Amino acid sequence: MLLGDSEPVLLAFMSCLNPGDEIIVPEPAYANYMSFAISAGAVIRTVTTTNEEGFCLPKVEKFEELINERTKAILICNPNNPTGYLYTQKEMNQIRDLVKKYNLYLFSDEVYHEFIYTGSPYISAMHLEGTEAYSREVYEEYTERRKCLIDGVNRIPGCYTPIPMGAFYTVAKLPVDDAEKFCAWRLNEFVYKDEKTPKMTYFSGQDLYCIGETIMMAPAADFYANPELG
Repeated sequence: MLLGDSEPVLLAFMSCLNPGDEIIVPEPAYANYMSFAISAGAVIRTVTTTNEEGFCLPKVEKFEELINERTKAILICNPNNPTGYLYTQKEMNQIRDLVKKYNLYLFSDEVYHEFIYTGSPYISAMHLEGTEAYSREVYEEYTERRKCLIDGVNRIPGCYTPIPMGAFYTVAKLPVDDAEKFCAWRLNEFVYKDEKTPKMTYFSGQDLYCIGETIMMAPAADFYANPELG
């Protein structure tokens, strides 16, 4: 899901879609959605809303007529550009059920959400996909991961990282000469050797004990105006 404007919609398309993927969009719709899709190599498929019906959301069957193996997302603009239509709770639930049923992305452009001129409640897409229980489970999982990482790093001689108080990042000091080379080595060459791990034969004939997993890191220099500080 996405709350944003033109650039975030484009970036979401390019991040989540592959060439040939299809997006279903109620029309009339913001004209630039078409160009965003073209930039991502995706295809817009439309379901038509009408003036006579106040531009309300079409029936579920109209969406399902367009869904096929290439369909990857539904995109809405709420309130809508250009109609000004505001989706109701029932309509948002309908969209929620569709994306869950067919395992689709839901892109929700909510750039006009502060301009509601009636007493109708505003239903954001953010009110649909997560539950309190899900958020709690994710929070508890990240808390355990934080403890595992921080405790593990700080047990290594020469390493130190303070305890992060939020988000899911940390910046660690490591006893390496070049952080960028070290990060690249972790991705390209690092092999975890463990006699308990199933043995694999590398193409050169060398025997390796490899779990096939590593940790991706980013050099801290990228986060400073003066790279030398990182």
